[in-house]
Amino acid sequence: EVMTSHATPLPAAERLPLLDILRGFALLGILIMNMPYFGASFFSEADGSHLWPGRVDQWAEQLRDMLFSGKFNSMFSLLFGIGFTLQYARMQERDPAQATRLYLRRLGALLLFGAIHAVVFWTGDILHLYALLGVVLVLGVRRIRDRALVGLIAAGLVYPALAGVLRVLLISKETVARRVLEAQAFEASNNAAYGYGSFLSTVVENARVMHHE
Repeated sequence: EVMTSHATPLPAAERLPLLDILRGFALLGILIMNMPYFGASFFSEADGSHLWPGRVDQWAEQLRDMLFSGKFNSMFSLLFGIGFTLQYARMQERDPAQATRLYLRRLGALLLFGAIHAVVFWTGDILHLYALLGVVLVLGVRRIRDRALVGLIAAGLVYPALAGVLRVLLISKETVARRVLEAQAFEASNNAAYGYGSFLSTVVENARVMHHE
């Protein structure tokens, strides 16, 4: 009975409306960014081409990227962290001995749901990554000292710029050309499976893409 009560959703009175509103706002932005890839391969623009070559379409694409690209994924990730903290704290208050096991069970269910979504329906799934990161939070990050946590935050802020510089310095033209060819091959197989194949061929193609990533 204890486990059942813990596994039930929060009553409406205990939910935080602001977080729910922000989640909806973030999901709308993510939807806008992902919409072009609901009907096209993720690899379709890897060679520098554009799905919509018209000038107005490219202006719209640049405006979309400027307003939405990366911002709403970051917001949703932040909300995941806040939600994790609140949920786990409530579980510890109600049953400290079972809190970790229960939350890991929830993350396992999220991982399974995300993996099924990625392989069966759409390779753009992010839920499986949240589940894996949640395990890291439960078993590792929440136990470290504040100074180490500040160091992780600093590393996270520096990483994108550093990775971009290293990418320019270390990746050769030959590597770029090889990756473009790989992307073009995936685009062709994606188009064949998604556009003309059976449901089973779509699942197999999704599994190939997820294995590649």
